[in-house]
Amino acid sequence: MRKQEAEITPHVNKWCLKWLPESTPWDVKHTRGKDRFDLSELYDHQLDYMLAATTPHGFVFKIEDAGYRHPPCDTVMYKNAKNAGFAIVYPETVFYIRALDIELITTPSISFKVAEAIAINSIARLQLPK
Repeated sequence: MRKQEAEITPHVNKWCLKWLPESTPWDVKHTRGKDRFDLSELYDHQLDYMLAATTPHGFVFKIEDAGYRHPPCDTVMYKNAKNAGFAIVYPETVFYIRALDIELITTPSISFKVAEAIAINSIARLQLPK
């Protein structure tokens, strides 16, 4: 994970926990100061997992024990998670975009304007929970 993404992820996670209505997977992405998100930074397997989470079959994921003394659990499962998606951090705003909507994008990147139009929620970066 890049430094900028690592620093903001805990704050984005707190924001997502406040408003997402159900258990759902998400991933935090960062434009690194640009006004567009390059979709080549969203790896195929990430989108595949998020899309699988929206189906009745879902997906199961084994959490690796990365040396923590008390990992929260061994495995997570998501299915019928219609809001599975990506929190994309633009310079001044964070947009939450569902994987089902990202799948429909035919351009190589998501501009700020497009993100603003398709996001199901957004928050100014300065308003992120600390």
